[in-house]
Amino acid sequence: MATDKICDTKSRDLQAYLFHQGTNYQSFRLLGCHGEKNDDGYVYVFRVWAPHAHSVFVVGDFCDWEVGLSMTKITDMGLWELVYNTDAPIDGTFYKYRILNGGREFYKADPYANYSQTLKETASIIHTQGEFTWGDESWMKHRMRIAREAKSTGRFYRAPLNIYEMHLPSWRTRGGKTNVNGDAYLSYREIADILVPYVKEMG
Repeated sequence: MATDKICDTKSRDLQAYLFHQGTNYQSFRLLGCHGEKNDDGYVYVFRVWAPHAHSVFVVGDFCDWEVGLSMTKITDMGLWELVYNTDAPIDGTFYKYRILNGGREFYKADPYANYSQTLKETASIIHTQGEFTWGDESWMKHRMRIAREAKSTGRFYRAPLNIYEMHLPSWRTRGGKTNVNGDAYLSYREIADILVPYVKEMG
């Protein structure tokens, strides 16, 4: 199994180092659930950041929902990992992380999941996908050239633009309440008062 790309510990350790440093700009490659087929069947790797957890388990349709499969803490700063080998693919099945901390127990959806249930149903859904081959090399070179030009001249209208996109109903709720009944949504005006300072603080 050590030859599997998703189980490459050198790559994982570098990505984890960059993640803890705050400079892993592709942390989706490290965290979440990743799967691939190999000569022995299928391998799935689950990783989650839970810095205050005493122990973490993966629970789901493919294992026990109550106890689950124990994860291993792979960094002192709280990254946890589970390598799960199986004869059959488990794409499309539901899962969560069961997190234990100081006698308390939490069932949490995967923040890096590719698919999720919504509203009353809150599990993450396993969906592994092959590497997508991009064909935008010429655009990327053009974008870099325009960005350098904008920086040197101060003319930014033609420069690339980063757009901060967010799903407002799931970002915050009124009083931190659950939205199971749909009555804890914030209005646009309420969100504006807390979102603008938050975005500025996050840079």
